[in-house]
Amino acid sequence: SSSVLPPRPKKRCRGGEADYVDITALLVLPQKEAASRLGISESMLCKRFKECTKRKWPYRFLRKIDKMIKVISLNKKTDPSTREEDIEKIQRLKREREECLQPVKIRI
Repeated sequence: SSSVLPPRPKKRCRGGEADYVDITALLVLPQKEAASRLGISESMLCKRFKECTKRKWPYRFLRKIDKMIKVISLNKKTDPSTREEDIEKIQRLKREREECLQPVKIRI
């Protein structure tokens, strides 16, 4: 005969809604640092971020984009005959960067 536990009461937050925190400014940080600034575990941040965005934490991707923009810009300075291709590539990379930095609010 196994004992049946009563159902757990649902947690209620103010106004019946969960508290959401805007983490947009933290997206440029490593996930570990962002989690410590929020006062939550790294795995919780990962879970909540994926819950809201369906993608991975963008820090490494942003670093990669920044590095590519820098390399193309340096090539542009050394070679004044910048190709139209490079200008378009920089614009595309900047758009991708902006997409990664769209406002994100997660449940805490």
